[in-house]
Amino acid sequence: RDLDRISLILRIIELDLREGGAGYPIKDNIHRKSCPLINYFPLHDSARIEKLYAGRRYFLPTSDIMCTALSDYFGAQVGFYFAFLRFYTIGLVPLSVCGVAAYIQQVVAETFDVEMSFIIAFMVCIWGPCFIEMWKRESARYSMKWGMLNFKAEEETRFQFHGEKTYSRVDGQIVRQAPVFQTILRRIVSMSAVAFLMVLSIMVLITLYTYRQILSLRDVFGSAVFTTIYGLIVAMMNLLYGVLAWYLNEIDNYHTDSQFEEGLVAKIFCLKFVNSYSVLFYYAFLKQYDTVYPCNNDLSLPQSLIDDSTCLAELRYQLLTLSISQVIMGNFFEYGFPYLVKKSGRIFLYVKKLCLFLCGKSSRNEVVPDSTQWRRRSKVEKQYSMNTYNSPLSDFDELILQYGYLTMFIVVFPLGPLLAIVNNLVEKQLDLSKLFYSMKRPVPHGATGIGYWKLALSTIALISVVSNLLLLTVNRVPTAFWNSVAASSPLIFIILEHVIISVMAIVNKLIPDVPREVKEHTARQDYLDRTLIGALGPP
Repeated sequence: RDLDRISLILRIIELDLREGGAGYPIKDNIHRKSCPLINYFPLHDSARIEKLYAGRRYFLPTSDIMCTALSDYFGAQVGFYFAFLRFYTIGLVPLSVCGVAAYIQQVVAETFDVEMSFIIAFMVCIWGPCFIEMWKRESARYSMKWGMLNFKAEEETRFQFHGEKTYSRVDGQIVRQAPVFQTILRRIVSMSAVAFLMVLSIMVLITLYTYRQILSLRDVFGSAVFTTIYGLIVAMMNLLYGVLAWYLNEIDNYHTDSQFEEGLVAKIFCLKFVNSYSVLFYYAFLKQYDTVYPCNNDLSLPQSLIDDSTCLAELRYQLLTLSISQVIMGNFFEYGFPYLVKKSGRIFLYVKKLCLFLCGKSSRNEVVPDSTQWRRRSKVEKQYSMNTYNSPLSDFDELILQYGYLTMFIVVFPLGPLLAIVNNLVEKQLDLSKLFYSMKRPVPHGATGIGYWKLALSTIALISVVSNLLLLTVNRVPTAFWNSVAASSPLIFIILEHVIISVMAIVNKLIPDVPREVKEHTARQDYLDRTLIGALGPP
């Protein structure tokens, strides 16, 4: 396979001279300013790209065969991203069907107080943990298919790691270790910075809504404009937090790449969770107690919604605005901005040559840039000019945010799963085009799943249980049955919350993470290994 050949070549280059390698540490030298090595990357196979891109399906999720082909070409990390996107999109189908029925009933009745709101909320509470458990099983199947069951990343010391040289207590080799006090101090600094940024997100929310009260933006147009602007601000702050999380993670001075990734995922999730969802929790659970600027003075709504003191109409509009803003801003900076930079570079070249001509330092024939200059470049030069694709971290980040938007407040906007399916199908096409034609071919990396994003999914699933049950009970969104027992709604919430969390625990225990066929395959491989090693005998 291409993938194995690339890994073997890199291994030979970095292997010690005494072991038959070239003894050239690429990963270390590429970060040294004194080293002439600027970049390294495997080349794209044009014929294979055309074949893979022709095999995509426009209006359907990525096929299982396509996921395997992408894993063979780009590596298991990218393969698992497309496999998760496929599984997630298909898993949204039952939610979208129920969501469409709930939305239609809400529109016809002109109220959120319908039976389908109750059904969709309980459905997502059970769907969340079942989805995560079923993905674990699907991930194990892909690991078996792609030969990643026994994969274990070689934990090498990161070049950016700062430590003192000392002798290892395990094998006596010289290793780098950071002082314990310095490590603790770095963690305190980074955690304090993360906490400050989380508080900053809440302060931005409070400031904007205070400014809104001063301007008295209470009509339909003013509320729509303000909500849209706030959605764009949240999307831009999410992009900024992604960059800041990376720098804060460097402060932590992690020893290995896996530790670095774990810390980065945790920081990104905490920052973007507070920034993206704080306003939604405010609308859902706090604004109804705001006597200065109460609900329902913002939008012209049916009387049945105006009488609803839980601000659900505003919550729906803000949820929709945040979701759309996140998609637009993310795609702009991922696809539109690089395209504009590329075009602006050519415009700058044109202006520069024009100025030289006006100053008499060039001939007229040199003013207009040669349009064939790009075509005359070699294959390596063209691919060197492409952007670098490090990992699917940012792609997973977008999916996790989307997962939170559609699960934690599905009672308010039941069309969320359907819109997520449409967005995922478009995102699949854009990601394939980006990887094939706009990015350098990444160095293949092995993986056994989606990594620490599973913990983020589990956290959101747990929070979605609490938020949806609060909307159904304490915040008075339910059917007439619950209205008759409104006085005991906190007790109902506690009972339902314990029941559903117990169901989640039972589901976690009853559904094994590894399917039987994968366990049998692993046992068979272990048996063959023991048999072959036993047949060879002692050296």
